[in-house]
Parts: sequence; structure tokens; C-alpha cells
Amino acid sequence: MQTDQVIFRDDLYPRFEPNQAAIQKYANSIEFLPPIKVNQSNILIDGFHRWKAHQLAGETEIRADVVETKSEKELKRLAYSLNSCHGIQLTTEEKQKYAQEMIGDMSAKDLAAILSVDEKTVQRWTSSQRKAIEEETNRRIIDLYLQCYTQEQIAEVVGVPQQTIARKIVDFTQNGHLSEMGKTFQPLLYNIWNLQTVQIPGRLYLVPVLSW
Repeated sequence: MQTDQVIFRDDLYPRFEPNQAAIQKYANSIEFLPPIKVNQSNILIDGFHRWKAHQLAGETEIRADVVETKSEKELKRLAYSLNSCHGIQLTTEEKQKYAQEMIGDMSAKDLAAILSVDEKTVQRWTSSQRKAIEEETNRRIIDLYLQCYTQEQIAEVVGVPQQTIARKIVDFTQNGHLSEMGKTFQPLLYNIWNLQTVQIPGRLYLVPVLSW
């Protein structure tokens, strides 16, 4: 593909700073470099330093493998996964940043596999993020419970198994947590009776109508 057709998005690329020494080294051995990886829209997934090396060397074409992706999350996941196991690998700080950003969408086990670290390390890196996520999930469960959602409905909205919903509700009610969390609950307010004007020839009536 044409080198200038490659689309680079820094929000999808895991590195903090490019390695200028590596770019210069690659520019001196263009013919030996493996293909970069782009998706179907020419967005760069892997091979930033190789791509920059081609630019530095004045190369107008670059070999590229096309990998079809379905979402931006998948783009970022692939970028981190590929950079964690070959080439100029991600630093510990870069891996930690990615884990903290993605822990809400992926499990610690999946992140450990992608970043080539053990699961306990990911759990340590993301302890505060996981605690915040759990607290927000608990708050949403109780808010929905107080709005008379069924456990099945809550599970669908929050994305948590129904058994977990049942356990949390029992825990809140039996241990006195429900009354405490209920302090922050804002009930939905309804205007039950709304007076509407009804005109009949020769007369005028105010009729109470039930409305939300």
C-alpha cells in the first residue's frame, strides 16, 4: 500500500513516545522489515516504527497485512497484544496504563494474557479501578431495586449475573446497607393529576386526568 495512506491514531497506539533510534535503525534496513498491520480502513494496528522508518527513508510504498476489526476496542486490544510479545515491547508503565483503562471492559485474566504478565500483577495495577467499578455497580443495583426492577431486569441492565444481583440485594438488606444507600436514591417524580380544560358548547369543565 502507499505509505501516505496509512492512518495513524495516537489514541489507539499504546506507546508514550516513539523510539527515534529504532526508527533510524529500521530506515537503514527497509528490505528486511516485516509487513505492518492495518485494518480494513487503513488504520495502523502494529508497526508504527516500521512505518515511520519508511517515511524517513523516503519510501512511497510499504508492505502491509490487512486485519479486519469490528470496533475501536478491538483495534486497541490488538495493538497492545502485538506490542507486548514482539518488536520493541511495551514498557511496564505502558502496560499498567492500558490495564487501568481497560479493566472495566475486560477481566484481569484476559488482560494478563494480552500484556504477557501474570494475573496478580494486573490485579495489583487495577485495584483502585476495580473497587470504583464495584461501588458504582452496587449503587446502580440498589437504585434499580428501589425503582422496583426485577432481579432479571437489573441483571440485564447492569450486565451482572442474576445470582450476583440476588446475593447483593440480600447483603444490602440483611446487613443494613440498603437504608444507607437509599439515602442517595432519587425517586422518579410523577404529576399524578393534571387538570385539563374540556369545552362543551355553552359550558367549560376542568377535568382531572391521570398522567405521568
